[in-house]
Amino acid sequence: MRKQLFGDDWIFKNEKGITKKVTLPHDAMQEETRNEKAPSGSGGAYFPGGCYEYSRTFMAPEEWRDRDVILEFEGIYPMAEISLNGCKVGSCSYGYSGYRFLLDNLSYGSGNILKVTVNGSQKPDSRWYSGAGMIRPVWLWTGSRSHILPDGIRVTTLKTDPAEIAVDVESSSLKETEYETVVEILRGGRAVAEGRGNHQKFVIDQAELWDAEHPDLYECRAILKEKDAILDEQSVSFGIRKLAWNKDGFFVNGKSTLLRGGCIHHDNGILGAVTCRESEYRRISRLKAIGFNAIRSSHNPISKNLLEACDTLGMYVMDEGWDM
Repeated sequence: MRKQLFGDDWIFKNEKGITKKVTLPHDAMQEETRNEKAPSGSGGAYFPGGCYEYSRTFMAPEEWRDRDVILEFEGIYPMAEISLNGCKVGSCSYGYSGYRFLLDNLSYGSGNILKVTVNGSQKPDSRWYSGAGMIRPVWLWTGSRSHILPDGIRVTTLKTDPAEIAVDVESSSLKETEYETVVEILRGGRAVAEGRGNHQKFVIDQAELWDAEHPDLYECRAILKEKDAILDEQSVSFGIRKLAWNKDGFFVNGKSTLLRGGCIHHDNGILGAVTCRESEYRRISRLKAIGFNAIRSSHNPISKNLLEACDTLGMYVMDEGWDM
């Protein structure tokens, strides 16, 4: 499927009726005025919170009529309701989880109104600065009804000596007799292994193993085909590594490893709670420079951008679920 950022041309409105054009991600809390008596307290930086609305009008071309159109939200904080052309599409209660919705009531060949409302009025709702609104990227997926599901490739390390991995590909079509899935493992753009089928195992000769000092990554590419026609294609990067622990300590690829790091929250200082690829790479780069090799998210699932930065730059991650 074609994946594109869907962050431009949104209209933001707060409870005071102030309306402005914004580009996502956006932290609505930064639009408020701080108040020393605000119930959010020091943890919420004395912002009062509120209810917010985001809307966007977009065209759905006629060729989408026979395709799947999926909207992906990486995170909306908190208690979001999503509607399309006045009909409810779904809701997002937890602000740090990703959600996807199939848009099946589009008006083709004309304008469509997408609306997202956020209820951030219940304060305090956190022990740290939470932000509010559409704080993580939004994506639009379009493609054939027979496709590889978004994030539909899963790579698992089975062994490291020799390196063996399992690849599972999830597609929207269960008729594997009609469609063929080709899986390629690439290193530096060169194929090092190839197989056919949604569930494969590969042995990688002389594999470069991933650790914080040597963040070597491979690419897994899955291609969904009908005879000789390519219906869909998707790729993910991954590292091959083995973790083990016992009374003698923690080991990465058989090497004794000490974790040197700390806890980080999701916000980016003066940017507020927005997640941008550049800011996440900057943060991990700076932590690496002062000697960190590990982080723990406090206290929520961290963003895809931050996970990507940790994979690429070499950082161990304890990805926490929640404590609120």
